[in-house]
Amino acid sequence: MLGCAVYGHDTWTDRVVIWNALAEGWGLSAEERHIVERQQGTCCAGCGRQPVASALVVEIP
Repeated sequence: MLGCAVYGHDTWTDRVVIWNALAEGWGLSAEERHIVERQQGTCCAGCGRQPVASALVVEIP
């Protein structure tokens, strides 16, 4: 995984974004839930940005 463009390190944390009742209501399989959790719940421990958002940060001179 890329390092955070804001903090310059690769310390990531995982947050739960889909709770059990929501997963059941949406009919998500365990694999689908895992994919969404990894995509939406992983964030920089320093600033909270998701890896894709961090990768898109562009320094403007």
